Amino acid sequence: MKTCITLLIFGVFTNMLIAQVGVGTLNPRAALDIDSENSGLLIPRVALTGVNDNLTVSIPSGAGIEVSTLVYNDATGGLQPAGFYYWDGSSWLQMATTEKRVYMGKFRVIASGNSTV
Repeated sequence: MKTCITLLIFGVFTNMLIAQVGVGTLNPRAALDIDSENSGLLIPRVALTGVNDNLTVSIPSGAGIEVSTLVYNDATGGLQPAGFYYWDGSSWLQMATTEKRVYMGKFRVIASGNSTV
């Protein structure tokens, strides 16, 4: 009985120490480590209807969309242009844009036209 408890405790703690996931590698160097010389990472493709669309992306637990959720918007649902978008907690923001933005804490300043710093 004592041996079973010892093995159970050892197994639980060993699992906790090896919490990293490796795809294509046996020695992951991060929480998720993908190693490939000829393949890419496929991000989920969705058709977002607008920047405040919180219905298109479903969450298995039924809770709200987690901050930093990443998708590829294919621009067929209404939100233009196509590209990578992430959820900031209240809206979808395009990752690469020509729009000038300055981030300062919890608020965002958006500029247009020419600017110098």
